[in-house]
Amino acid sequence: MKKIIVALLMLITLVACPQTNTVVTPPAPPPPAPPPPVTTIIVSSNGDSGAGSLRQALIDVPDAGTVNLSGINGQTITLLSTLVIGKNVTITNTASIPNV
Repeated sequence: MKKIIVALLMLITLVACPQTNTVVTPPAPPPPAPPPPVTTIIVSSNGDSGAGSLRQALIDVPDAGTVNLSGINGQTITLLSTLVIGKNVTITNTASIPNV
């Protein structure tokens, strides 16, 4: 009787837990989402071109983005050539300087 019970237990174990050579690995987590694009660029230089300039801000700002002139605090920008704006851009000034 013990032999029959042991044999049945072994059979149940084999059926319930079949051995395979397949290694199952969990799926990799999805990659992190890219950061949202910067939608507001602050002009920090009154130079015609280069980092912080209005010209560079217009190049860097995404379509429907905003260029903010508050970083130049009312300074005059002297342009050496025409600015080309080929996208929908809002130009604002949040500094407390009138008529900018």
